[in-house]
Amino acid sequence: MIRKLAVVTLSLALTGGVLARAADPPPPARFAITCASNRGARDFEDGLKLFHQGRLQEAVREFQSCEKRDPNCAMAAWGASRAYLALGQRVDAEAAAVRAEALKASADDREQQLIAAWSGYLKALEKPTAEREPLIGAIRTDIDRILAIYPREAEIWLFRGEIAGSHLRSVPYMLTAFRLAPDHALASSWKASVPPIPLRTAAPTQPVRPLPEPATWFDGLGNLTHPTSSKNAEAQRFYEQGLRCLHSYVTPYRSKNGAAQSFQHAAALDPTFAMAYWGLSFTPTNAMKPLDAANRALELAQQYGNDKEQRFCVARLLELEVQDLREQAQRKRGEANRATGPDRDRLNGEANVLDGTARDKRELMYDVVDGAIAGYPDDLELWTWRGKIGGVYGTAPGQAFPAIPYQIAAWFAGPKHPSPNHELVHLYEAFERPALGWPYTVGYRTSAPNMPHANHMQAHLAMRLGRWEEALDCTRTSRKKGLEGYPELDPSHHIDTMIKALAHEGRFNEASSEARAYKDGLPWARLLQLKGDPGELAEWAARRLASNSPDGQYMSAVVKLNEGDLASARPFIDRVEQQYRSSPANFYRYAEVQGRFLVQSGKPDEGLKLLQEAAAKAVKDVGLHAWGGGSYVLEVWGEAALRAGRWDDAEEAYHEALAHEHGSLLGALGMQVVWERRGRRDMAEHYAARASAIWKGADAGALERQRLRLRAIAASGTAGGIQ
Repeated sequence: MIRKLAVVTLSLALTGGVLARAADPPPPARFAITCASNRGARDFEDGLKLFHQGRLQEAVREFQSCEKRDPNCAMAAWGASRAYLALGQRVDAEAAAVRAEALKASADDREQQLIAAWSGYLKALEKPTAEREPLIGAIRTDIDRILAIYPREAEIWLFRGEIAGSHLRSVPYMLTAFRLAPDHALASSWKASVPPIPLRTAAPTQPVRPLPEPATWFDGLGNLTHPTSSKNAEAQRFYEQGLRCLHSYVTPYRSKNGAAQSFQHAAALDPTFAMAYWGLSFTPTNAMKPLDAANRALELAQQYGNDKEQRFCVARLLELEVQDLREQAQRKRGEANRATGPDRDRLNGEANVLDGTARDKRELMYDVVDGAIAGYPDDLELWTWRGKIGGVYGTAPGQAFPAIPYQIAAWFAGPKHPSPNHELVHLYEAFERPALGWPYTVGYRTSAPNMPHANHMQAHLAMRLGRWEEALDCTRTSRKKGLEGYPELDPSHHIDTMIKALAHEGRFNEASSEARAYKDGLPWARLLQLKGDPGELAEWAARRLASNSPDGQYMSAVVKLNEGDLASARPFIDRVEQQYRSSPANFYRYAEVQGRFLVQSGKPDEGLKLLQEAAAKAVKDVGLHAWGGGSYVLEVWGEAALRAGRWDDAEEAYHEALAHEHGSLLGALGMQVVWERRGRRDMAEHYAARASAIWKGADAGALERQRLRLRAIAASGTAGGIQ
């Protein structure tokens, strides 16, 4: 049976399609489901409304009616299961969940994920408390992931709020749901409660000293305002500049006119300015330790600030105390690892106590911030801060997912604010759906056009998505803004990223003209490989080898293999293998040099098998794709196949290179050479044109050097073909 989404927008129904002619018109969309019956979809919608109104028996009947009209509607069983559980009818809830699981294959991706999450939640509820909480925590992360993909579904936000663990912890999710659907059935009855501020006494501190030179004001660092109780307009202005720099990670004291200096200047302009000290507590500065700044902030907030500012300051003090407790626990465990017998047990026990205290304080910190959000839901600084303390950044995606809903919620409330745009770029970068993060790169650049980091961040996704013109534009702009004196953390990362983009596009002269380019790192060696200058690459490898660099040993093996000097390559390959055995992360290097060695020493089957194994791993490796390097291992495989005269293997390898990096110059040229060897001029010309399009702005002669190099490699594999 052909199935369709029965719940659609009215505008779709008016387009003159089949649905518009149906006698049974579709209901207006709130939560679209896969259902073969429009009437059944309306029953489901009615069931959800009744469920949220607490009219649970009526809700069950509507879900049952939906199931009768379409027995294959998985979401009808999902809804019934939720209503049954709310009624306390666990057996019926579990039976309905089983039906939903059995039917979910015909539902869409979003529905399948929701059904799986609900089923997992029901099973977790059956477990003893010690087992239950970690399982429910994992389910919450699953729903956070669903929200990352489907952020505009109010019903998913409500579902996440229902299993948040407490009324207070549910506040951010529920408020976001009602922002998306202000007329929702639950919106009029659900109320956010604002808890009292925990009693805290600030430790006595001294005011921060004034800067030797006042900070300088800059425009274009981020579209934000954050009103405070300060009556000093100039202090307020520099406080907000501090926020702009904080949100772009320009925090160290050495960063001229960055967050540290801006907050310090604001505090000097208004000695009673609590929030200036709150901001200063986030910055590494010689002027004041973070804990001292947080204590001063709380002291001033209690004397001169308002309720919201006191909540900010108590939460920040708790956050720093949590960090300190965790560091103490880590030190204790380090001591335990060096101890023996009873001392080891004692130290580990002390570490466990510290960890437990840190967990309790962390929950209290969350309570304070969630309570502040309940009281001040339009304060974007609260939302984006809650995201930063709610997820682990720069790690596996699963650990970052808990941060995503808060940043998305902040973006809904203020899409022009720099912080949620910035944070969402990072969060989606670690996710398998990087294209979802692209709009936030645009939002960040638009919000903070003069901030070097805001321009640079677009490259994080542009290079992964193959948007190389944007990668060049944003990295050049980040470098330009830095040279113009706008605040930045460190230009080296901007420059390194720009060099990678220039190398990928064959702009070697421009890369060489950057005086601060770091030329001892592997990215520069990759540039030299693309440039096709064997002499420069050999010099680079020798220079790095002299400092006993692993990169030098690896690249020396590549150089010797390029020269065909297998005897000289062997010792370097052995060292690369040793590095791989001690650190599996070096597998790609080992596979490259060992695979090439086998091919070039007359064992093509073994060598190509190893390279193909590396290629299969590489195409799923997010890290390789992050900076446009997702095709490198595939290109190496293709080149080895050319050397062996294995045109079919080379075609597969270069096709994969182009599939995973549409801008793979070597992939296009490799395909050209493959078709030349097969005598197909038309196909060779097709890929030659593609290579020219990829390197349309490359340095003069660069494209031809690579073409001639690959032709020479293929000629060594077999004779014949066309030129």
